[in-house]
Amino acid sequence: MGKKRMVMRFVVGILATIMLVGGTTSMQAQTHVKEPVNIYFTAKEMPDMRKFMPAPPDTFGIQWTHDIMRYYWGKDLRIKDPERAKMARADAESNIEWLMKEFSVPFGLQMSREETPEMYRLLKDATSTARKICTDVKKFYARQRPFLRFHESTLTPEEEEFMSNGSSYSYPSGHALMGWCIALLLSEINPERADTLFARAYMYGDSRVIVGAHWQTDVDAGRLAATVAYGKMHTHPMFLEQLEKAKKEFCRLKGRAMPGVQKGDLEKYYTTEEMPNLIKCLPAPPDTLNEYFTYDLMRYFWGKDQRVTNPELAKVARRDGIWNPIDTLFSSFNEALGMTISKENTPAIWKLLTRSLVTTDQMRVAPKAFYHRTRPYVRFHEHILTYDKEEDEVELGKEGSYPSGHTSRGWATALLLSEVCPEHANEILKRGWDYGESRVIVGAHWQTDVDASRMGASIGYGALQSNPTFREDMKAAQQEYMRKKNMK
Repeated sequence: MGKKRMVMRFVVGILATIMLVGGTTSMQAQTHVKEPVNIYFTAKEMPDMRKFMPAPPDTFGIQWTHDIMRYYWGKDLRIKDPERAKMARADAESNIEWLMKEFSVPFGLQMSREETPEMYRLLKDATSTARKICTDVKKFYARQRPFLRFHESTLTPEEEEFMSNGSSYSYPSGHALMGWCIALLLSEINPERADTLFARAYMYGDSRVIVGAHWQTDVDAGRLAATVAYGKMHTHPMFLEQLEKAKKEFCRLKGRAMPGVQKGDLEKYYTTEEMPNLIKCLPAPPDTLNEYFTYDLMRYFWGKDQRVTNPELAKVARRDGIWNPIDTLFSSFNEALGMTISKENTPAIWKLLTRSLVTTDQMRVAPKAFYHRTRPYVRFHEHILTYDKEEDEVELGKEGSYPSGHTSRGWATALLLSEVCPEHANEILKRGWDYGESRVIVGAHWQTDVDASRMGASIGYGALQSNPTFREDMKAAQQEYMRKKNMK
C-alpha cells in the first residue's frame, strides 16, 4: 500500500495546486464572441469507432457490471471526498478558455486567448475537430446516461436539462475526449510537463463518473478516441502549420530554441528519462479490495472461456504472444495495411516502427518494477496459452503484470500505421485493439493491465510527435507507403 500512497500523494498534490491557482472556477455564465473554427476533418472523414472498438455494454455482461460498480464509486466519493467532488463539479465546464486556464498550471505557462493566441487557436480548432469522431457514434448507440437510468440527480443539476433532452447521449464522453486531447497537444508542445498534464487529464475524465453524467466505459472510450483523432489531425497540413505556430509561441515565451532534427543513425528518439513516467500519469493497478479487481477477475474467466469456445480466436491470441522478433508483430498488421511490412520491402516504415517501439518500450519498465503486480495465471497457479515450455512460463511470471508490454506495442503500432495510412485506419486500429485483448485470452495479463497499456501507448505516441526526427521519419514512411501503393 506504501507505493500506492506515494502515487496518490503525487496526484493529490496536482489537484491541490490546480484548485489553489485557479481551478476552482464554477460554471458561471460567460459571454463568448462567435468566431470561425477551422475543422480539419468532418465526422465522415474521421476513423469510425464502431469498426475498431467494442460497442458500449448493454444491461448485462461484465462491462455493464463494472459500469454500475463505478457509478456507485462516484456517488460514494461525492460524500467521502468533498474536495475531489468540488473539482469534479468544476470539471463539468468544457469551454476552451476555461480549459486553458485549468491546464496552465500542469503545462507550466499561463495560457489565455490574449496571452497565447496561437495556442488558443490550436486548442480551439483541434478539440472542435477531435469531437467529430464522436458525432455519429453518439447518435448510433444513443446510450442513456447513468443518472437518467437510475432516476437520480447529478452533482451538476444545471447540466441535467441539456443532458436529458433526448439528443445528448452518453457514449463516448466528450469531456474525457477534450481533456485527453488537450493533454496530448500540450505535451507535444512542452514534453517536460507530460506527467502532470496527463495526470490532470485523467482526473478530468474521471470527474464525469463522479458527477454521475457518464459511465466509466464512456470515459475510457473518450480518451482512446481522443488519441485516434489526434493522430488523424497530424495528417492535415493546416493542423501541422498551426501546431508549429503554437510551438514557436511557447518557445518564444519561455526563451527557448526550437528543437531540431537529430543527426546520425539513431536507435531511439528519446531516452527513458526523457519519456513520460507512467507511474505519475496513470493510476496504480487495483488491489484485491477494489471494484476494478472484480472486473479483472470476471475478464480473466472470460479469457479462459474463449480458449475453449473460440479455438480460432485462441490460435490468434497464442500467435500474438510472440515477443521477438519484432517483425512478427509487424506482420500481423500486413492484411490491415494491405502491404507487407519488412526491413527489405518497406525500409522507411520498418525504421519508423522499430525506432518508435524501442522508444516507447522504455515506459513499461518503471511501473512493472514499481508495482510488480502478480500475473493472473501465477495468482491462480494455472498455465497460459502462450508457451510450450514450463520454464518460459515461470520466467515470464517473474516479471510484473502491469502494464502489458504486448498491448503497448500493439496499440502504438496501430496508431503509427494509422498515421502512415489513414485510409485503412479502421482495419489497423481493430488489429491493434484485438492484439491487446489477446493478452487476456492467453491468461498472461489482467484486463486493467491491457486498458492501462493502451493509455500508456497513447501517451508515448504523443511524446514521439514532439520529436523533429520522428516527424521526418513519419514523412518518409508516408511517402514510401504512397509509392508502394501506386506501384500496385
